[in-house]
Amino acid sequence: MCSVELPLNFGPRHLVFSQDGRFLYPLGEMSGLIAVFERNATTGGLERVQRVPIGTGANWIQVVRVT
Repeated sequence: MCSVELPLNFGPRHLVFSQDGRFLYPLGEMSGLIAVFERNATTGGLERVQRVPIGTGANWIQVVRVT
């Protein structure tokens, strides 16, 4: 089990793993950001790679599709 820190007021709404399980994408409803974490295949730990702005306004994140 591992834990990750997200920015204050990130407001996670959904979590999506990449098809190969290498990346985790928490979608931030309140912040309008997608955080990108890479999963260590050996330990299962997560390391934040970047944060990507995707939009603004309430519930904007619900229309994002991560593929």
